[in-house]
Amino acid sequence: MHKLILVRHGSYDSKTSHLTVRGREEVERFAGLVAPFVSGTVSLLCSETKRAFESAEILGGIFNAKPLQKKGLWSHPDDYPDCLGARRLIRDHEADTVIVVTHGEYVMDFPEFFAESEGWNQKIERREVEIGCGLVIDDQAQTVTYLG
Repeated sequence: MHKLILVRHGSYDSKTSHLTVRGREEVERFAGLVAPFVSGTVSLLCSETKRAFESAEILGGIFNAKPLQKKGLWSHPDDYPDCLGARRLIRDHEADTVIVVTHGEYVMDFPEFFAESEGWNQKIERREVEIGCGLVIDDQAQTVTYLG
């Protein structure tokens, strides 16, 4: 993997957990922003929630990748995300670009964990990421680019 793209799912209806029209538009807009960073083979992972899967389906249609739902990419609001488990899931995919559609706690906490666990020369600070937005981790350049 050269590039890891973390995406926070789009806005959703709290009663049905399905994306709203606005949520679909957010994901489509993010796809346009992240497109220049996507190259080579693509793996697309997502949590098992409806909102993450529907967001991943939109990205999959754009980047020609089938979403794979994975346990361990969502945590209860009272728990900390399992960044080590997520890292294992991500490292199991040999694609040039790995896209992960997940939830706020992962998108905000994972970059710092990843940089530290990979021995990067710089520290990455936790940063708020809005719904329908995300970031690109370039493992070779040791950079994080926030989009959205």
